[in-house]
Amino acid sequence: FPVKDENGKIIRTAGIVEDITERKILEQKAVELGVERETIKILANFIRDTAHDLRTPLTIIRTSSYLLNKLTDTNEQHKHIVIINKQVDHLKNIIDQLHHMSQLDVIGKYDFKITNVKDIVKTVYKNFAYKANDKKIECELSIGDDIKDIKADGNYLYKAIAGIYENAIVYTQDNGNVKMKIYSNGNSINIDVIDNGIGISKDDLGKIFKRFYKSNHARTSNTTATGLGLSISKT
Repeated sequence: FPVKDENGKIIRTAGIVEDITERKILEQKAVELGVERETIKILANFIRDTAHDLRTPLTIIRTSSYLLNKLTDTNEQHKHIVIINKQVDHLKNIIDQLHHMSQLDVIGKYDFKITNVKDIVKTVYKNFAYKANDKKIECELSIGDDIKDIKADGNYLYKAIAGIYENAIVYTQDNGNVKMKIYSNGNSINIDVIDNGIGISKDDLGKIFKRFYKSNHARTSNTTATGLGLSISKT
């Protein structure tokens, strides 16, 4: 506010200043505490779900191994060998995703090179054919014309596309449909993955890229997901 002399002339201004540093620090700490609590909650859910995910295949492997030692029929033995191999693949997938996520955190650097994105998409499509066949899912790959090479880290680009494509297969019911298409869009290249799976609710839509997050529907409909696939794809 202005301070005037006896003639009414403003000679200076005065004001009141309040130091809100402490309040701001407390507000920041409250925000950090909230984030930490949410992280702990997500991590606790992840540990619970992953412990179950690890325990289930290990139990199946142990049971099949026991039966292998008891059975004499070669056909029955082969069935249990197939079961064991599938469960080993499942365990490897969990470990691989955890490893990929930790690499992204620690390294955080990409090796950008001229990359044939069509070949990467074809490889993803081919590598997950067995998962689709197991569920009798009809898959389709569409590659548009004039797809040029791009500058990218081919290794991480593969992981990003694979994470989304595998997610579509995992959450599509048996006898469903999954389509992947790549096409030019001006100066960009679009890769779309389309399926007729269980879908994503509005409540879950904003959370699907969070680490370790699995919706309640995902937990009840599938026990193989780790909640890391889409997070890896986004990163």
